[in-house]
Amino acid sequence: MSPESTQPKHHPHVRVLQNRRRRQRCLHKSLLRSTLTAHDLDALLNSLIEELNQHCQPALIVYESRSEASGLPPGRILYQQSTTAPDADLLSHLQQVCANSIQSKEVEIQPYIDIQYTLYAAPVTVRGQEPHALGIVFPTTKSTEPCSLLLQTLVSHIVLWHVLSDGLKSEQHARDAAAIVELLSNMTQVNTFTQVTRQVADELAAYLGCRQIAIGINEAPNSRCRLSALSGTPDFDKVSKSVNLIETALDEVVRQQVTVTWTSQDNSPGPDSLSLKSVCEQQNATSAICVPLIRSDNEPQGGICAIDIPSERLENTRQLLEAAATPLANSLAASQQRTGISLNWKSALHQLTGNRPRMATLIICLLLTGLLFLPWPYTVVCDCQLEPVSQRFVVAPFEGSLETMLVEPGDLVHKGDVLARMDPRELRWKRSSLVADQNQALKRRDSAQAVRDYTNQQLSKLEAERLGLEIELIDHRIENLEIKSPVEGIVVAGSLNWSEGAPLEIGEALFEIAPLDKMVVEVAVPDSEISHIREGQHVLVRLEALPGSEQTLSLQRIHPRAEIRDDANIFVAEAALDNTSRLLRPGMKGRASIQTPLQSVYWILFHKPWNFLRKYLF
Repeated sequence: MSPESTQPKHHPHVRVLQNRRRRQRCLHKSLLRSTLTAHDLDALLNSLIEELNQHCQPALIVYESRSEASGLPPGRILYQQSTTAPDADLLSHLQQVCANSIQSKEVEIQPYIDIQYTLYAAPVTVRGQEPHALGIVFPTTKSTEPCSLLLQTLVSHIVLWHVLSDGLKSEQHARDAAAIVELLSNMTQVNTFTQVTRQVADELAAYLGCRQIAIGINEAPNSRCRLSALSGTPDFDKVSKSVNLIETALDEVVRQQVTVTWTSQDNSPGPDSLSLKSVCEQQNATSAICVPLIRSDNEPQGGICAIDIPSERLENTRQLLEAAATPLANSLAASQQRTGISLNWKSALHQLTGNRPRMATLIICLLLTGLLFLPWPYTVVCDCQLEPVSQRFVVAPFEGSLETMLVEPGDLVHKGDVLARMDPRELRWKRSSLVADQNQALKRRDSAQAVRDYTNQQLSKLEAERLGLEIELIDHRIENLEIKSPVEGIVVAGSLNWSEGAPLEIGEALFEIAPLDKMVVEVAVPDSEISHIREGQHVLVRLEALPGSEQTLSLQRIHPRAEIRDDANIFVAEAALDNTSRLLRPGMKGRASIQTPLQSVYWILFHKPWNFLRKYLF
């Protein structure tokens, strides 16, 4: 045996196998790196396709999604080898293979009509979501196993990304919940309400990583939301432009009770986010979120605004603020109630005992000050006017001429009273003409029957029947020439220009009648006082026509839109009033006094002058 036969032989296929395994390991590392670094599904798919193109040359890749949760359109083309549009038949065939894979929940492999391509599809199954599918068109090879394994590898990394993403979301929710609990716990350790709101703003700004947090408080129901705290700013100018813009944005959010978000990418912001856009433009911020603070009793406590939030934390910030809104509103309300009582009694007592010569003056000042803080009923005095609860219109029942009118505006009528009569002459003339035409039709029928002309006989018979129906209609109108009142009441309106023989159109309004059993008192509330008015409050009504009588009623409805009356902007509040004595008439005017909740004496005396000065001087 020669020496050469004893040497080991080299096997080239072993080296090829090792190179293939090395490439597979590199591919798995690259895919795993893409899975761990992708921030959303779209970025993940693009990264996976880039890695795939470095190892093979697919002709077409499609991600088939049947739900909106994925954020991708159904049948989205992720990659195509050619720069032109893909073959419609190939795309349709691949989508059908993806649909079959979703239904069977298995890998589907089908050859294409053109033998140079093979279609692969694998389902992407994620818990809590509808299944998707990834479809790839590979060039046809001797074995489909490598391409199938490669496709399943891509799908497994997509599923892994979903699992990791859900875990990160759960972890973030847990951290947010712990932060909310810690925030609410720290609120109980602060003495004054101003310090409470300032601490909440500072802690939220530090946790969320935004530039600034603004907290607004509604001091009274339906009052304007006022800025209470700005993170990082212990003292701020309450009349500055930036504060005014923030208060406007917070007030709109609180009134609408909806969360509003604005980013610099919003090219056409809606009307709800215009105020928030003004805040961001004034502060050179790229984003902002406003969330209303609504208590458990559905009453607004205020609002919170986060300014200049990092783009990657925008959605998490919105979710955290919405989750913390109700418990934070309840805690702020409790803190406001707890710290609302003045804590300066010790200092006042010390001054009282330490300065004996001035004791009398000090006692008088204290008494006067105490009187100013005593609660007292606050009454809003407004103009009022009586209006009918409902109105009925009396119209012409058919076309014709007016014979006479029997009532005028201001007359009392009962149900069934005759209000007007229509002229019957035109109807009688028309009836006579129709009777003559009917007789002629009957004669033509008889003549046709005599000569056995059955066609003309039938036509004449039908013509006679038609004329008979028209005669019945005319008879009905003649019997109902009197226009009667449908209800008992007073004639509110009716034209005095109708004259005898005036033509009337069907449905033309002749009278307007208002029932008198019940009336509505329309109270004209000035817009400066509307924030103190609520449905159900008592109102004392005094009418000028009946100066000796007073009626205590309850407000039932407040119009949501202001009106202009006597050059004044007012809101109309309604209260029902019985008119069993029939002494009241629509249009009567008087004065109404609305009883609002108790207010301090100093507020009753000075809130109007203060509002006037603040409006025109500041």
